[in-house]
Amino acid sequence: MKKLTVLLLCVIPINLHAQNYSAALIPDSLKENAHAVKRIEELTVIIKAIDKAIIKHKYAITILDEQGLDYAEYSNDYDKLRDLSDISGALYDADGKKLKSVKKKDIADASVEDGISLMNDDRIKSHNFYYRQFTYTVEYEDEQEFKGIYFLPYWLPVEDENFAVQQSKYVVQTPTDYKLRYKEFNYSSGPVKTQNPNANSYTWEINNVKAFVYEWFQPSYSEVTPSVFISPTDFSFGGYTGNMSTWLELGKFIVTLNKGRDLLPDNIKQ
Repeated sequence: MKKLTVLLLCVIPINLHAQNYSAALIPDSLKENAHAVKRIEELTVIIKAIDKAIIKHKYAITILDEQGLDYAEYSNDYDKLRDLSDISGALYDADGKKLKSVKKKDIADASVEDGISLMNDDRIKSHNFYYRQFTYTVEYEDEQEFKGIYFLPYWLPVEDENFAVQQSKYVVQTPTDYKLRYKEFNYSSGPVKTQNPNANSYTWEINNVKAFVYEWFQPSYSEVTPSVFISPTDFSFGGYTGNMSTWLELGKFIVTLNKGRDLLPDNIKQ
């Protein structure tokens, strides 16, 4: 009996800390002018080396009405330099009761059509519960491995107008000797930095950001919403290495990419 009691005490706190997606917990101020509310989000970028990064993304969005349906669909793209795995998700009703989970067979996998390229290696995975009983919440989580870090995910928690955010967090982890470059917009406090013997961590977070309504002649989107863009200093991408600490160094990388590409092979000349 003592062993059983200890086991129960260990399990109960986990259940108590489960996320509650009841729509009643959304402040009225966030529902005003909003078609959707981002309940939680954590975007984590783990830089392992100049040629490798792990991206973990988990979020939940409550759809308030039909005009917010676009935010209910999951989609993410991948290619030979960015894999995409561990996709999971769930659907919750207005009371926060779980109705359905994502099934692997229901995740669509298609080629990306950009309208420009004759051929494209990019692919996209997507999923939609096609639920229409408002109000409801969708939750998704995935993981990617970047084989090259020329491009890194940026943080744009307020995804659109008429879109409120209850909580969103952006975490970037780097090796202790790694120089991370970042640019903030409408985020004055800077990241919370922590250090340990194995890694450095940078954290940005926002809470309870109300939805805004588009106005004619308003400033550009990046000037009216919080966002953070990150960039490497030394990097490797597709077998090429470079440095983007200055425009000169970045230019050298571009020159390397184009070297010899102005020379036609003999068969083409013929």
